[in-house]
Amino acid sequence: MTDSPLPTPRDCGGCTMCCKLIGVPAMEKPPGQWCSECEIAVGCKIHETRPQMCRDFLCAWAQGIAPLNAKPDRTRVVLSWTLDGKYPVAYVDPERPDAWKKEPLGSWLDNMATILGRVFIVCGNKRYFLGWDHPPSLKQFMENLPT
Repeated sequence: MTDSPLPTPRDCGGCTMCCKLIGVPAMEKPPGQWCSECEIAVGCKIHETRPQMCRDFLCAWAQGIAPLNAKPDRTRVVLSWTLDGKYPVAYVDPERPDAWKKEPLGSWLDNMATILGRVFIVCGNKRYFLGWDHPPSLKQFMENLPT
């Protein structure tokens, strides 16, 4: 055991929620729909040749930042960050639009909004904002989200 303050990465296992909730322009895959190359609860069928965006993506749970009991396949929410790395983004399953409000994520997102000033919620084509900091313009909001 170490005293390192750095989070410990976690294994995705059978979680494939990012394959549903995150859009992948290189594959013309919109957010909120399953990727045609995803074998649900197993993984990517084209793992070796998947787009760079997919290779680079690691959700906040897998990074060890989000609560252990907030694994995306359980919560139906994939946590990530804005492109500048400043603010959390919760990508919510459109089939469960209020999933981000439930524990353990509800209080975690509230805390992040309090500490960082803002949190973004993306559910299908809807965008929400939590926080005390002034919300950015829609253009700034959209430009700073990973698809």
